[in-house]
Amino acid sequence: MDWKEIKKKLYYTNDDYIRDVIAFHLRDEAWDIISNYISQHTLFYVSKSITSGASVEKKLDGNIITIYIENNPLIRWYLNSRNILEMDVDARFVTNENIHNTVCSFFVNLSNLLDNEIYMLDDTIKEKSVILIEFRPHKPANILMQTKYLRM
Repeated sequence: MDWKEIKKKLYYTNDDYIRDVIAFHLRDEAWDIISNYISQHTLFYVSKSITSGASVEKKLDGNIITIYIENNPLIRWYLNSRNILEMDVDARFVTNENIHNTVCSFFVNLSNLLDNEIYMLDDTIKEKSVILIEFRPHKPANILMQTKYLRM
């Protein structure tokens, strides 16, 4: 799939520009794993300090962390529940294939570190959301060509 097709399928902005990202059944130390990964990744910086010390869960519970790339607020991480990963990607800032590849690498790496499946969804998380991309541990990102629903 070329960049034009990827942008049309995943990063359209005509109705909504947010793509939800979710994973379920995270282990207890997941927030610390995510925090450490973001802190050590040179392409990203965050809106709040998530440096080591007290666990991320104790410092940031109920907050939102914005993850920037190229000075754009690309990903928001919602710290609402320690056993669910809730993030969203702002499609307005995925303007080229390199940024798309960076987004995919970010979530593939998180999937590997967490040993958990992560899904990018079409729109707000609802009872029957369309999965756009699957990120599975130790596998490349899978852009779905056929409609598949995430059932919650």
